[in-house]
Amino acid sequence: MDMKIKQEIKDQLAIERTRLAEERTDLAYIRTGFSLLLGGIFFIGYFLPGTVFMYVGYITILASLVFVSYGFYHHRKSTVFLNEVLNVPRRGVFKAKWFGEQLIRAGGRKVKGRGKNKEKE
Repeated sequence: MDMKIKQEIKDQLAIERTRLAEERTDLAYIRTGFSLLLGGIFFIGYFLPGTVFMYVGYITILASLVFVSYGFYHHRKSTVFLNEVLNVPRRGVFKAKWFGEQLIRAGGRKVKGRGKNKEKE
């Protein structure tokens, strides 16, 4: 396999690793937010009204809303960045095997489009 083809495949795989890392980070924010929400509901339901722990529960629920909101915001921001700046295909439709096969068939030239019947440069 030509060195140029290998480098292009490595670049595409690096972009895909970046996308997956961003998704993993966003899901961690959302997971933390839902965990805080459950903790807040527990504090409110378990402790007597007017105690300091009940107010801790309310604060925890507010913090959970912040985490979940930031998780969705960060996901949208990173998706737009990867799609526009790095020119990555939308919504995870990248398939390394298909891309590599198309590069080999094209003789190392870049392949336009995502479909199998698209024109070659």
